Amino acid sequence: MNFIENFEVFGFTCFRATINEIEEVLKDKFDANVKYEMKKKSFLFDLYLKRPPKGGAHLIKAYFFVPGSNSSMVVMVTNYNDEWQTLANYIANELKLDAFSFHMTSDLNISDARNSFTHWANGNKARVVYAMKDPKWIFHEEGDPLWLENIEFYKRKIIKDRLNHNILISYCEKLNLNITEKSFWKNNDAILLEKIA
Repeated sequence: MNFIENFEVFGFTCFRATINEIEEVLKDKFDANVKYEMKKKSFLFDLYLKRPPKGGAHLIKAYFFVPGSNSSMVVMVTNYNDEWQTLANYIANELKLDAFSFHMTSDLNISDARNSFTHWANGNKARVVYAMKDPKWIFHEEGDPLWLENIEFYKRKIIKDRLNHNILISYCEKLNLNITEKSFWKNNDAILLEKIA
């Protein structure tokens, strides 16, 4: 079993940046805010068990770290179901960089099943593709297809099969993001940003 199969819902964002660049943006945004705390620690997948909690009533947490297999990326993992897209968008825009966000659902029978990815180019949202249940399956794409995509999948008759977690894993692999390997998620020098009040 690969690492991400432990989860019903799994998501993350990766930025083409250094950890120092990300840390500076976070300090600029959150240092003066007493409701947030930022510290260095080992990355632990302690954000949720099977899926992020629904809604926004819980205190948000986000880890930032450099994965072992791709030192040109910084990964952000949060305990929010939307991967804290507003923060991802803010970071991408502030640093004018490329970023990718992935949301994967392994159990397509849950009421809010969604498989999606978003790409930012030079800080601007450039590509969005998703298949989601709302309450019927819908497929949507905007922006020009990327080199890593197989657009033949998007022509499949069954909508939920147009973009599934296996397709998203293959896209990650093309970006040298070996997310199915547990070693990808090991880092002893991560940044934890958490809301404390």
